[in-house]
Amino acid sequence: MDVIKVAFEYQGGVLILILAVQLVWLWSVVSVARTKTEDPYDRIVWLLVVLTLNIVGTILYLFFGADDREGEGNASSEEELKRRMNAPGEP
Repeated sequence: MDVIKVAFEYQGGVLILILAVQLVWLWSVVSVARTKTEDPYDRIVWLLVVLTLNIVGTILYLFFGADDREGEGNASSEEELKRRMNAPGEP
């Protein structure tokens, strides 16, 4: 009985770890897909990297792709910037 109990506890921890890894991978896929870049091929390449290399591609994206794109491509930020530039009376 103790062996079965330990086995289920161990498998539960592994399942939680697998679920966490899959959620991070899913986040990276969505993040790459939603990020707007100047060159659309950047997004395609990152999607291919993340989809083909799974967790390794996600780690590569976190270290090399996500920081470079943070804040870029945000449509509301671009609209806000254009509005401020065209607003009369503001310095």
